Amino acid sequence: MSSKQINIFLTGATGYIGGSILTGLLQHPNVSTFKITALIRGDENRVNKIASLGVIPLIGSNESHDILEKAASESHVVIHTSNSADDIPSVKSILSGLNKRIQANGKSVIYPFESR
Repeated sequence: MSSKQINIFLTGATGYIGGSILTGLLQHPNVSTFKITALIRGDENRVNKIASLGVIPLIGSNESHDILEKAASESHVVIHTSNSADDIPSVKSILSGLNKRIQANGKSVIYPFESR
């Protein structure tokens, strides 16, 4: 799979855990095969910082259910670190998107998430 592009959707990329994961992804030996999209609240400084790293900023929040679902449906890997334990709607949106991806191509996806 290293020769194909891997679409990764990351939430919480500007936070402590998500930022550490993003750093790890950007330092990975196969980073050139990654297309990383990060959900970013509309703060211009955050958006510019993420974009300067070669990451695609996707403006939204955990309440942007249509955005979460669409991004998840287009990703091979979803890493959800902006979640809180009681934010069930954002998790449902991501799972709905992943289910759409599975239904469309029959392939499994990877969805680790952090629950506080």
